[in-house]
Amino acid sequence: MDANTQAHVAFFLTGRRPSEHLDAVDGLGLRPALFAGYRELTELRYDFPLVLVLGRADSLFAQSLSGLIDDALGTVAQGSDGERIRKHVLRLEQEIRALATGGAVGSFSALWDKAAGGLAKAKGADKSFEDSLRRTRAAIKFDGEVADCDAALPSRLLQHAWAAVQKRKAD
Repeated sequence: MDANTQAHVAFFLTGRRPSEHLDAVDGLGLRPALFAGYRELTELRYDFPLVLVLGRADSLFAQSLSGLIDDALGTVAQGSDGERIRKHVLRLEQEIRALATGGAVGSFSALWDKAAGGLAKAKGADKSFEDSLRRTRAAIKFDGEVADCDAALPSRLLQHAWAAVQKRKAD
């Protein structure tokens, strides 16, 4: 077995790069080919950002944005126009997620309005889009601060949880 093949086998088995036979790939910014489509995470539906619900002392004091949207769509997106509503609201959810990832802070309703305004300008004055958002927003009965997954999230979440526990004790 030649030295080059031996170096490849050693790397495969141990994960360590033998001396000079393999070039270093550190710092090249490479990612597996299967993940190439997921370079921009805001295009995916995942559990962040969180909405730190104001005034809740139960286990729902913090909810994921996708969970809120799913609950609202479960009640609103019914019947013949259900798919239209679902499509419009999921596009709005993606825009809210992009705003939060971009550093926008504020309440859920403020980010909802900002995202809806931006999408309404981009889409033009589409009455069905406005109807979808109005009906879905009416189904969401609470508001709270939007918190993205960043370095400040643990302390914000812990403070919010502490306040919820203290409220429950006081009640």
